[in-house]
Amino acid sequence: MSGELAKQHPLFFDIKEAGASMEEVAVDVIKSEGQNLTSYWYHSPLDVDLYVWFDEKKNIIKQQVSICGQICEWNIVDGVRTGYIFETEAENSDEESTIHYDLAMHKTSLNQAVELLRFAESLNSNTIEKLIYNFERNPMVDSIDPKELLSQYGNTAKDLKGSLALFFKKLFK
Repeated sequence: MSGELAKQHPLFFDIKEAGASMEEVAVDVIKSEGQNLTSYWYHSPLDVDLYVWFDEKKNIIKQQVSICGQICEWNIVDGVRTGYIFETEAENSDEESTIHYDLAMHKTSLNQAVELLRFAESLNSNTIEKLIYNFERNPMVDSIDPKELLSQYGNTAKDLKGSLALFFKKLFK
């Protein structure tokens, strides 16, 4: 479906077109306790956003897909969560957005996020595979073998006094 057709039929959402139309919008470096994180933002004009955070070892530590305000998120501490963006207008007419997470993960939101990633032409196939793996397999700090965790993420905690899980929890607040 072309972009013009999507404008004519706004009630029909084409996940393939949404994924294919995502483009990289921004790359930021975030300095955090002892290491730099890199975040990427991809956007589609069909109200779709993808955010991906990498540590210095190029591990994905957090990812978030927003499709028309529905959120599907994974991070190494909390695993997969779904929810929605709640927007309110402040007195000065600025909008404030808050994510409200579902009490239980919604499988439909997860499936839609995975499907979107399959059509994300602006991402390399290796990154797409990792993103889908995180959503489908849901690896978390407390479920990864300690040796594998240190091997994969060990550099992340090099200057921290405390556990890796506490570091990530502080980071994601």
